[in-house]
Parts: sequence; structure tokens; C-alpha cells
Amino acid sequence: LLGLSTVPALGLFGYAWRKQHQYEQKPREAASAKTAAAAKNVSEVNVALLGAGAQGQVLLDAMLRIPGLRFRAVCDVWKEYNQKRAVNTLKKFKFEVNGYEDHREMLDKEKDLDAVIIATPDFWHAPHTVDCLKAGKHVMCTVPMATNIADCEKICQLVADTGRKYMMAETVVYSREFLFIKQMYERGELG
Repeated sequence: LLGLSTVPALGLFGYAWRKQHQYEQKPREAASAKTAAAAKNVSEVNVALLGAGAQGQVLLDAMLRIPGLRFRAVCDVWKEYNQKRAVNTLKKFKFEVNGYEDHREMLDKEKDLDAVIIATPDFWHAPHTVDCLKAGKHVMCTVPMATNIADCEKICQLVADTGRKYMMAETVVYSREFLFIKQMYERGELG
């Protein structure tokens, strides 16, 4: 009889999960229909994800819904986990991506890339950004831009010299919790 005491709790959990899933599914279906309609007039942008850890995964999940964004490569030094997970996720969404452990090899081989999304540890931001800008790629990099003023100035100078765009991305606003609140606001559920 003691074991049966968990049955009502499990049933309640299952019910709550089902309701939450239904609640989250409606906006996804509406967004999917909207995305399909908008995608007809959008040109493709070929991107690579450099750094597929926790921040990279948040960005990847958010970017899967952007019309015209075509993932072509994933680069992460942790090949057997981060890189493999990100590549498999993208393949499920019908992206043809290549995996790399070295970002320089990726930049050499992936000639059709327009931009690179950088979500690596902070101390790698400046070196990765510099290499991507020198390779003629636009860059979106999670914060911070760099860990010292000299590297920030170097990146600003490279942006001016190359004519490439650089975006310092504050990734917390792309996290699931913030997106959920945004969706509630857009549906008029908040005052």
C-alpha cells in the first residue's frame, strides 16, 4: 500500500505535463505557419556555430526558427558530445552540416559561409572573432567581446577594415524562460 501513495502524484504530474505541452504546442504551430509564409521572401544566410556547449545550444534552439538561416557547419573541441549533439540536432531539421574541431579548418573549408555564431568560453571570443573577420565572415559573438581593451580595439578596427558586421549578443534573452514570458506577453496574457 505504501507504494501506491505515489500513484496520485504521478497522475497529477502526467496531467500537468500534458497540459503544459498542449499550452506550449499552440504557439509553436502558429509560429511554424507564420515562418513558412515569411520564408518565401527571405534570402538564405549560411552560418556556422562555433562552440556548441550550453550557450551554443540555447542559440541553436532559438535560431532553428529563423527563416532563411542555413546552418552549414558546427565547430566544437568536444567532438564526442557537444559537436555530435549539435550536428545530430541540425540533421533532424534537414540541415547538411559538417563538424569540425578546429575553427581555422572550418573557415578554410567552408567557403560559402556568410557568418559565424561564436559561443565559446570568454577567453576565446577575441581570437575566434579576429580569425572569422579576417576570413571575411560576419560575426555574432556572445558577451563579452573580449577580455581586454586591446582586443576590443582590434576587433573594432577589423570591422572597419573588412566591412563585416559584428554583433555582441547577450544570450540570456534567448533562453527558454525569457522566450516563454515573451510569448505570454504577445498573447496578451500579462498585464
